Amino acid sequence: MMSNLIQKLSIVVLSATVLSQCLFVGHFAGNGPVGALYQQTTVGTSGNNLSIPVTRTGKACTSRILIPLIPIGFTWGDAKVSDAAAEGGVTRISTVDLEQFNVLTVYSRQCTVVKGDDATVKPGTNTPAPGFSDTVIMRDGTVHSGVKTIVQGTVINIIKPSGQTLTVPKDQVRTIRKGR
Repeated sequence: MMSNLIQKLSIVVLSATVLSQCLFVGHFAGNGPVGALYQQTTVGTSGNNLSIPVTRTGKACTSRILIPLIPIGFTWGDAKVSDAAAEGGVTRISTVDLEQFNVLTVYSRQCTVVKGDDATVKPGTNTPAPGFSDTVIMRDGTVHSGVKTIVQGTVINIIKPSGQTLTVPKDQVRTIRKGR
């Protein structure tokens, strides 16, 4: 009798796990291939600047635990590029990758991995350093070109090659064109 109960419970848990994969296809670890049993992938993102040497690496993660019998999940953490850069002391970003890990959809984690260096831009130089190739067009028509942009929540930091930083609300920016 006890083995029959364990057998039925095992079938219910397995079914709930497989079905939860169908229910949560869009969860945050769903960028790229998603494995119902196991997933461990790294996906590159756009905007990489390979001219910046990689001497530092930072990582920021979000995680999720799903209880398949209910099904209810708990998610925590921030995987922002700015958090990953700060964690690794990266000031000039060369590459940004997404690492994803998933086991039976019960536990999943996605990490933003930022690689680059910690070089500073000397104030007063007119030649844009690597990474200063973005163009920001403000809603009032002002154009900032040859800059680096960092989006942090509801504000955008516009960093000029001279070292000057402008912090503007997102709603004042019309377009950001990312360079190479």
